[in-house]
Amino acid sequence: MQNPNVKFWLYIFFFFVNSQINAQNPQLTWNGDTLTISNDLAAHHFLWNGQLHLLGIDSFEEGIFWKSKAPKPDLFLSHVADQIENVSVRSAYKKDFPTEHEYLEVILESTEDSLAIRYALKMFANSGALYQKSFIKGNKQNITWESSMNEDLMMIEELKESGSNDNRVGVFSGKPYHLDYEVISFKEATDYHDDPVSVKVIKPFRQPQKVDGNILYAVDKHADNAIWFIKDSPIAASQANYPGFDFTIYPWGVAVNGLGIGEKEYDPQNWNEVYGFARGISKSNHWSKQKAIIKYQQQLRKYDANRDEMLLANTWGDRSKDSRMNEKFILEEIEMASILGITHLQLDDGWQQGLSRNSASKAGKKWDDWNREDWNPHKERFPNGLSKIIQEGNAKGVEICLWFNPSKAEEYNNWERDADILIGFYQEYGIKVFKIDGLALGSKKAEKNIKNLFDKVMRHCNGKVVFNLDVTAGKRTGYHFFQEYGNVFLENRYTDWGNYFPYRTLRNLWLLSGYMPAARLQAEWLNVGRNKDKYGEDDPHAPFHVGQRYAFAASLVGQPLAWMELSGLEDVKDSLSTIISEYRTFAHDIHSGLVIPIGEEPSGSSWTGFLIEAEEVDYLLVYRELTDTDSHTFPLPRKYGKASILFGDEFETQILENGIQVKFQKHYSFCVFKLEKQ
Repeated sequence: MQNPNVKFWLYIFFFFVNSQINAQNPQLTWNGDTLTISNDLAAHHFLWNGQLHLLGIDSFEEGIFWKSKAPKPDLFLSHVADQIENVSVRSAYKKDFPTEHEYLEVILESTEDSLAIRYALKMFANSGALYQKSFIKGNKQNITWESSMNEDLMMIEELKESGSNDNRVGVFSGKPYHLDYEVISFKEATDYHDDPVSVKVIKPFRQPQKVDGNILYAVDKHADNAIWFIKDSPIAASQANYPGFDFTIYPWGVAVNGLGIGEKEYDPQNWNEVYGFARGISKSNHWSKQKAIIKYQQQLRKYDANRDEMLLANTWGDRSKDSRMNEKFILEEIEMASILGITHLQLDDGWQQGLSRNSASKAGKKWDDWNREDWNPHKERFPNGLSKIIQEGNAKGVEICLWFNPSKAEEYNNWERDADILIGFYQEYGIKVFKIDGLALGSKKAEKNIKNLFDKVMRHCNGKVVFNLDVTAGKRTGYHFFQEYGNVFLENRYTDWGNYFPYRTLRNLWLLSGYMPAARLQAEWLNVGRNKDKYGEDDPHAPFHVGQRYAFAASLVGQPLAWMELSGLEDVKDSLSTIISEYRTFAHDIHSGLVIPIGEEPSGSSWTGFLIEAEEVDYLLVYRELTDTDSHTFPLPRKYGKASILFGDEFETQILENGIQVKFQKHYSFCVFKLEKQ
């Protein structure tokens, strides 16, 4: 039963909150016990009575709306409160770091039978989506803790129609039975997997259907709209206290599941953070759906060309490990990077005094636990410390970056010491890019400590740091967690092992770019002239058949990663320096724009590409793989005027009413066009 004082206090807070909010965009408004958080693009309407119920979403940008049927509270802990009291509301305009986008944050708090609940909602000016996260503290007896999914397939006559008594962190109630639920799940540990994206389409049924994934679309084709969710968490296998599923699809709608905290971790005296989510609305076509979720994610980290734009080289891709890691070799790499137009050179594992177990040296033993002295430059390999290579890099226009493996002891209990080490490199040398390797998440404490590490570094370095978050093995951050800190080091591929094919790199970039900003993916390109014997002359997809220019072009919409020793590129350095120079003239437009995959999924025998919607003009990047046809028509979401080539291979093109036809004369060709908007 609701406390009768709640409504009185809501009216008091209505006047207080409106007096605090100015006319900026976005804004919070009230009408009785209904609150609306809105900007020029969309409005989210809620009932707030101590519990938060979504009433509906309006998209002014798309001209569509959705209204909840029988709204339910977002946060549900298998406990129905008898009394709700101490309701409060506050709001403020904030930035996470000085360099980031401003957002409106709204904090809602209440107490339900000695269990305190806090909702934290945020909205940016340039996305119609709303982010939401909950916190709880107090009597844990009022929580029914999650356990792993155990599907009991009882006889249907023994079952009652499914209810909504499972824990959840978010919800929406839609139209029974007539929606299509598209659930997108992801894989990391890319040393073991080469299929990072899986899509399921599910029809609601009488009983709940529990599915894993970080993204869900609830598509209503009749009303031409789609409600979407992005769960702000690692992928399923890496989440803390994972119940075995992320979404439950009911006959009446969908719930977001997985608190991320367990009974043993729960602290009754302090706020316990559960996994958050973003929710929005778009039209039901794939262009609108993908643009909506990517546009939202672009708000989480403001694209700053001075900080985030990089064409980075890392020598580990030639499998020498750290056997050549020394001052002389790095100075040679800096020289070649300058000739090619590479902007960043990263010293991977082996620059530090404490050698890791991946070292080519028998002295290498470190991995899980390090001390402060381990992170000094290796005395024999770098007798001048890092000063000489930093000085030479600055003179040649090449920024030096470092590899770093935080200590896992006691679930990253030494996070503050590790943060101070990185801050020291920033303050002494100006190093701003750190590859973060070896993470082992899977607990809320580990997540919290790693976040504390990143936050401290960002604060003390004025938001100018980029973390390359490695997802190649172990339980890492995935693709939709900690996006505000940098980009994703996607995969290790080696010609030495015969597992590098440019079309496979392109495929993974193409698949992921439909669900996250492509600019946050470091995509590798290798020296295709190495290890020809590992492939064979009869393999048409072998890197040396595809060519060095195409291998580079396959990574363009991501952050291209030269995964190689640059000094091994002597024979092709002139042609590469030309294409890199051409690429860098419009790289900022690509990475600050909105990238959508188009055409067919890359397979080695496809016509594929990307549409890039930039501020002034749009771009089209198209590829012909090993196909029998020499031309292809790419459907596009709008009509364009003239298409002019920026760089690439010889082509013919024709603008059509709803697309563009492209013709290449040879296999493994590519081209970048500039499209004039009409």
